[in-house]
Amino acid sequence: MQNRSAVIGVTLDHFDGFTPSTLLGGLKILGIEFVEISYSIFNEVDDFSKKLGGIRTGFHLPIMHETGWDMSCTEFENDINDLIAKINRHKEKLQIQHVICHPPEKNKVKNSNAVSEKFLFDNLGRLDVPVYLENTPHYPPEEFIQFYMTAKKELQTKIAGICYDAPHYFISGYDPVEQYQKITDKIGCIHLSDCERNRDVHLPFNSGILPVNQILKTIRHTKFKGFVTLEILPHSLQDLDGYINSYLKTLRFLNFKKYLSTKIRLFFLSPLIKKFIN
Repeated sequence: MQNRSAVIGVTLDHFDGFTPSTLLGGLKILGIEFVEISYSIFNEVDDFSKKLGGIRTGFHLPIMHETGWDMSCTEFENDINDLIAKINRHKEKLQIQHVICHPPEKNKVKNSNAVSEKFLFDNLGRLDVPVYLENTPHYPPEEFIQFYMTAKKELQTKIAGICYDAPHYFISGYDPVEQYQKITDKIGCIHLSDCERNRDVHLPFNSGILPVNQILKTIRHTKFKGFVTLEILPHSLQDLDGYINSYLKTLRFLNFKKYLSTKIRLFFLSPLIKKFIN
């Protein structure tokens, strides 16, 4: 499906005692059309799929600091095989459009010999959905592009493009706007949240020091029509105002028509939302 405007979505996982299936109702109130899910979704495939409606999903593959393994870890072959089978089996039911994958993170394991780029490519090649490769803090931009080009050579059209993560560039000391401009033609997904100088803490906009407005202006200038995921992690219901305002700001820059309709919807639903928060 060709998008007429950027599709703005959010990361969705368990939050404050609520399951992703339960949280979908609130996201539909906001008019969100896309969510990024992860491994935990397989605990509730049927419930989640029944509530999706027209919402599309992306799937973030496991990363070291969350699961202790990723798709390049040879010692976790059984877990990886199980995950690949689940994604391929449930991709239609969960409306998965693509997966997001990090490069191998050898610096995060004791035995770097148990991390293999070839093993990663073999595993990605067995997935029945397109793959976006995400820049990570430990990869200098030129090394990440080299990794991306190697993956494209090995996997051809299986690699759909790059998932541009603005905070990852910023906390590594690189200008996220400049990096975006260098790889614009390769970007199909975007991750956004605010951050501190040296920590990717997934904050709502205006809570950190990322040049969010400048980044959004740059994205708008390129007429980006892919998926934008707000990787914001609220810690309690009291954080939802910042969460909603970040979503509205992104819409205002990248999909103004939807921004206006969402503002009107929220005006009438604000008493319900305030009651829910309190």
